[in-house]
Amino acid sequence: MNDLPFEVLLEIFLQLDPFKIAKYRRVCRSFNNALTALLTAHPYSNLIGLVQIGHFVNEATGDQSDIVCFVAPECFGEGFLTNVQNSFNAGVLEKYPVNTLNAVPINPLTATNRDSVFDSMPTVFDTLFISFCLAGPLPSTIGSLKELTSLDLQDDYLHGPIPRSLGKLIKLITLNLERNDMTGPIPSELGNLINLKNLNLSFTQLDGAIPDSFGNLVNLEVLNLSSAQLTGCIPASLANLVDLVDLRLGRNKLSGTVPDMFGRMTKLRILNLCENQLEGLIPQSIGLCLQLTKLECENNIFSGSIPESIFRLPLLERLGFERNLIISDNLPYCNSCAQLVQMEDTPLTPSTSRDSHQSQTEHAGLAKLKSLSLYGNQFSGVIPHSIFSLIALEELDLSWNLFAGRILDSISSL
Repeated sequence: MNDLPFEVLLEIFLQLDPFKIAKYRRVCRSFNNALTALLTAHPYSNLIGLVQIGHFVNEATGDQSDIVCFVAPECFGEGFLTNVQNSFNAGVLEKYPVNTLNAVPINPLTATNRDSVFDSMPTVFDTLFISFCLAGPLPSTIGSLKELTSLDLQDDYLHGPIPRSLGKLIKLITLNLERNDMTGPIPSELGNLINLKNLNLSFTQLDGAIPDSFGNLVNLEVLNLSSAQLTGCIPASLANLVDLVDLRLGRNKLSGTVPDMFGRMTKLRILNLCENQLEGLIPQSIGLCLQLTKLECENNIFSGSIPESIFRLPLLERLGFERNLIISDNLPYCNSCAQLVQMEDTPLTPSTSRDSHQSQTEHAGLAKLKSLSLYGNQFSGVIPHSIFSLIALEELDLSWNLFAGRILDSISSL
């Protein structure tokens, strides 16, 4: 066959299984040029398959998993499979001999979520107790699964970069890579996924900045980038994400000031910026997020004072500003809390009930607050009496500040 024209070799290979061709490409060195041309060009350049590389038993839980990796014709081979097996670091893997392994192609027309991706995978084990877990890298050809609406790969054993081709999956509603060893920068192409509602890249090994293109994800409801080793500033374009309910950027290495970008995030319930290197003033617009229940800003370098509007948020249950550089002579929510207490103790008359009720609603902040932590700052003066009027409070930490004077007996009301 060495003497056959290149075009004839291509026609021969087109009649064969592309994954089997790829598996033995290193053996067929004399045909390598023809193989390379075939496997990296249409119609095989977008193929993606799955290979079972081993079996894993979690000694702690007893759970059993068939370990599977994604493959594409251009990378499929014994060397690639061996590398994936050797990179498995979750425990002892029962490795299947790589020279016996075959790829099962994924049908791009029926693959809409994780379950449908694994539909064609055979297993010799009882499926009631066996699950499929993914290992190895995500191939660039994953962008060919255009019908995917959910790619939920949480708690798998994936590693390597996030392929830019994920930005082609415009039907995606959920993209979850939480607790995988993904590395490298976040591709700006993910900003093309305008139908995304849930994006979770938390607890990964990513680096670099949050792409400015994330401001295009206007349908996002959950953005979780916590514990992802991210650096740089928070892009002001996130102000476009007006449907956000849950925004978590904590436990990274983010720096600079926080953009005053929360004014239109009226649905936001959880905001976590903790354990970064964020500095400067706390954005005033946080006080406009009237649905907020958790605000966690601890372990940063914020300075100035906490905006009074934050202490008027009616649904806030957790407020954490511990270990910052916030300087304030008093706590700004004291006046509003004191007015609320005074109004509750004053009988309403028909002539004053309307105005009083309006004023009461206006100052009814922190009525549901359960946890207040301000330790490790530079608050000074007397601890305000109004703190002891927060009847829902379960946790209070004011330590490591500059408070003076005595603690009032009204603390017993908590």
